[in-house]
Amino acid sequence: MSRFAPLRRNRKPGLEKCFREQPECIVLPAEGTHQAPPVRIFLGTQPAQWRAERVFLASIAEHRNPARRYEIYRMEDLRGFDRREWTTGFTNYRFAIPSLAGGHGRAIYNDVDQIYLTDPAELFDLDLDLDLDGHGYLVINDQDTSVMLIDCERMLAVWSREDAQFRPKKELGARAAGIPGLCGTLPPEWNARDGEYEAGRSKLIHYTNLRTQPWRPFPERFAYREGPAAEVWKGYEQRADEVGFQAFSAERPSEAMAADGGRLLSSLGPPADRELLRMLARLTPHDQVLELEGSALHAWLFAAQPGHADGILVPSGIEALPETDQDWVIRSLFRGARTFLFIAVAPAATTARFVDRFERIARCYADVHWELFVRDPKGRVRHLEGGRFLGSGTPRTWVVVDDRAGNETQAVGLAEELGWDYQLIQLQFGRFGNLHPRLRGASRVGLSHEQRQKLGPPWPDLLISAGRRTAPVARWVRERAQGRTRLVHLGRKGGAAAGLFDLAVTPRHARLWPHPRRIETLLPLSRVNDAELARASDRWKETLRTEAGGPRVAVLVGGETRKFRFGPAEARQLASEAIALTRHLGGQLWVTTSPRTGSAASEALESALAGDAQFHPWRRGIETPYLGLLAEADLLIVTGESESMLAEACATDRPVMVFPLPRVSMARGGRGVGGWVGDALLAQAEREIPNHRGTPRPQKGLPRLVSRWIDAGWLRPTRDLESLHADLTQRGRLQQFGDEPCLERAKPHREAAGVAARLRELMGVGLS
Repeated sequence: MSRFAPLRRNRKPGLEKCFREQPECIVLPAEGTHQAPPVRIFLGTQPAQWRAERVFLASIAEHRNPARRYEIYRMEDLRGFDRREWTTGFTNYRFAIPSLAGGHGRAIYNDVDQIYLTDPAELFDLDLDLDLDGHGYLVINDQDTSVMLIDCERMLAVWSREDAQFRPKKELGARAAGIPGLCGTLPPEWNARDGEYEAGRSKLIHYTNLRTQPWRPFPERFAYREGPAAEVWKGYEQRADEVGFQAFSAERPSEAMAADGGRLLSSLGPPADRELLRMLARLTPHDQVLELEGSALHAWLFAAQPGHADGILVPSGIEALPETDQDWVIRSLFRGARTFLFIAVAPAATTARFVDRFERIARCYADVHWELFVRDPKGRVRHLEGGRFLGSGTPRTWVVVDDRAGNETQAVGLAEELGWDYQLIQLQFGRFGNLHPRLRGASRVGLSHEQRQKLGPPWPDLLISAGRRTAPVARWVRERAQGRTRLVHLGRKGGAAAGLFDLAVTPRHARLWPHPRRIETLLPLSRVNDAELARASDRWKETLRTEAGGPRVAVLVGGETRKFRFGPAEARQLASEAIALTRHLGGQLWVTTSPRTGSAASEALESALAGDAQFHPWRRGIETPYLGLLAEADLLIVTGESESMLAEACATDRPVMVFPLPRVSMARGGRGVGGWVGDALLAQAEREIPNHRGTPRPQKGLPRLVSRWIDAGWLRPTRDLESLHADLTQRGRLQQFGDEPCLERAKPHREAAGVAARLRELMGVGLS
């Protein structure tokens, strides 16, 4: 009965529904003749790793010897394997390689989460010492089979295909390791795992930590962090994009595409989608439009010279093609469209992968405007668009802010840096506006009827918002605009969940986790620039003129927060030390406060200054010389808790000193219970537990749950202002209060121009 065991197990629930007997082979042919055998590489892969697979293949193409033949066998969806206990979609395929290779020659095995830094032929040609006492396979240790050089003839007797189909991975690994002399040691540079990469020495990088893989394959499972050697992988992907690398093409489609492509494209999509795309085309200037669907799309893709047109419409079909071929098909459509590409799809289970693939390819064709309509099984349509801006003039732009001055200066500063006309919408929120942004969703909760009237069509092409309270309103506008409004949000509180926006701009010291749609800046953006300072100087220079000589010292005062204390005692200390410093310099002192200073601290500050300074307290409706001091002072002193004031001070060329405020103790409320609990949970999310191979285990339990909360914006790390101060000091842009001040002018620190450039790219403005 034992010989029927595989047959019985094939019938068990959970057995993979496969369709392929043998791996599909990608051939990189030799140029000319070469006596050496082909380099055979067997790759364990799965659909979710499509980006990793492309970059893995691109790394081989980049480093290969063009005079030699390379055969890469994609081990995906092989028939008859019981995958129920597998960690990945390809766990046991590696043990079937001796059988798949026909039991002869040698072969390399690679997991898909790797890249070559040199020619893999160097690994293929390593000496296996194939005498009677030689090795059957080489690995870095007998617990790690993620990279192997295999003698297929010898290992066929140890790892049969039947065993690979039904035996556990640990059993098969232990079986081979238990045979004396069978397992040899692979040089470690051929499997440099997380944190082991050494530039110039490592020959292969293996990105083993699932939550730091740069291509983010499982966003529904993990909250991703930046990992070791991430920039190396990104560099390979960028070069692959630049040369248009793709494993398959019209000249070399996958086996499934070549066999069934016409049948897969035979059915037509819903008439509503077809009419929608035609209507959009009628509203878009053009001379020629191609509508490709069904057999017309198939014929166009495989034509010797596919036609070009101003616009291309694809009402359906692409999502039905094999995922291995969707890359080259989408690229072909972008190359064929001179001005616009409109596509409707219904990919169902693969929606997230399809959208991710489409958007990433679209970035390589920024001069083509595109719109993508994704229909789910319930008939709901999600709309996305990008590429070149097709409207007349510049994009219609809204700047939506609340009553916080720091939020307004960020948003207006970015809009002014863009140089486009914009409409400023200032909103006042009631008590419900203070609810967590994720609780409010995409809504106008917290706005009165009068405030809601400020929001109405025509909807903007671009909406810039800043501050926690405006984030839900921005998302509500995008919904009303049916997805045609691009959202850019500034600030750590509203921008914690970067995936909710087209772009989130947050400061590095906020310690938020990386995301493809997040830009990190050193400081918050500000509207302080040369023109603004010149206007402020003209407005205030007479007021700030003094008969006495010496430098003018300006103190910019923030106020108490949950983390830092600034009451009457701290105000008196600031006044005393600022007076002493000004006398030491032989100069004059100006002091101005802000809305957060508070009446008690402001009164104590004014009393302590006692005529030794010009004091300008903040009062609603009364202008203070704040901008004038930024323009005219010779030395700026800023209380350390105010990142917005620091950003504005550092945007000038004046020397800046930071006056640190004392922390609020936990006994007196500290950061509040939420802050301490948040930090404790953050520590849980950052825990890395190594497995038996020394690499981090996939997260589970509380660490994984907390990571998801952080990624979704429900939980936010506390600011690390000390690291901000240290970074600015290291850059020579900030001095510590109490040190001997240096009054030399400095290079202004301004980041709005870089963010504006990214925003122009997002909006497709300025493209030829």
